[in-house]
Amino acid sequence: KFTPDFDSLFGTEKGDEGLCKLIMAGLATEPGDRPTVASLRAALQGWLNGGSDPSVLLVPYEPRRVEPAGQGAAPPRERSVSRRGLVIGAAAGVAAAAGVGIAAWATGGFGALRRPHGLAALSWDDLSAISAEIAGAGSEDAAIEAARGYGLLTDEGVIDLAQTKAITVAGREMSVQLAGIAHDVRADGSPIGLSFLLTEVLPEERRMSEEAYMGGWEVSDLRAWLNEVLLADLPEELARNIVAAGKLSNNAGAAKTADDVTLTEDSLWLPSYVEIVGERPRASFSDGFQYLAEVLNAEGSQYKLFRDQEIYPQETRQELVRNREGEAAYWWLRTASPDVSESEGMAYFNRTGPNGDPFHFATACTDPSGILLGFCI
Repeated sequence: KFTPDFDSLFGTEKGDEGLCKLIMAGLATEPGDRPTVASLRAALQGWLNGGSDPSVLLVPYEPRRVEPAGQGAAPPRERSVSRRGLVIGAAAGVAAAAGVGIAAWATGGFGALRRPHGLAALSWDDLSAISAEIAGAGSEDAAIEAARGYGLLTDEGVIDLAQTKAITVAGREMSVQLAGIAHDVRADGSPIGLSFLLTEVLPEERRMSEEAYMGGWEVSDLRAWLNEVLLADLPEELARNIVAAGKLSNNAGAAKTADDVTLTEDSLWLPSYVEIVGERPRASFSDGFQYLAEVLNAEGSQYKLFRDQEIYPQETRQELVRNREGEAAYWWLRTASPDVSESEGMAYFNRTGPNGDPFHFATACTDPSGILLGFCI
């Protein structure tokens, strides 16, 4: 939000004239004589404090003398401030000097100087910076407000299902959507600002494991393939901005208590049952199977994407249907089914069915199924 001092100048004849003078004074100078960052910031601060003509405060750029690195080495090239950098830097500096957050600068009142707005328009580098701001927001309400300021959420603060971002995965053009705001954490518990899920299932089905075993997501072949093979094949700008998340999973297979749910660190991951539908009540299971609620509910919490759509346990929902090459598909969850794994003597994993049911389609780890991967920025 704008501070009172900034509000008193921004949008007024005096304030607009001062900002214009500052920018034009910088543009009128030769590139080599343009101001330093320090003098630009000082001029902006003077303008905000009531100076009528901040352009007089600008100090010409005086390059520092730098000795060559060694005998015969060429002296380093001096870099002057570009015209575009001066204009955008002035606007950003106003926001910084006035105590305005990045989100406020990006979305509030700078007209032609506005940054890209909305998921598709923002680069992965942009989204990484925004994610860091959201992660440091301090509360869920503040995180949502920051995301809304960048056009990532609707005016009501919910995820806009119409917003997607194109990515290339395994050589195919696909898209992702926002799944969570300040939802995931790193392995050390520090927050992550943005989480994403594919909008459709990867073209290639894969087995959770090539051989039968008793266990969970942690030792699965699919987890290794996602984080060692597929990750290395992602576009460089996306890959360098992905943040490994700490993911809780039933890694015992035939689990009996939440003690069997342990942490892995994953750059690419599959959602769990509870991350899709939210916590399931103990009373929803019959006698002798109520322990399943404890195990399933320990694998995280429901993503905002599904909470906003009011997805609940024990429901078959069209909103959970995902296509693979145009056809509704089965897709893996990283949730090993505790009771079925025990009865079958090997790891069985939950899947979401082509009808949108995420519970009743558990299958053997050696069966192929679809992949709806997620990642954090």
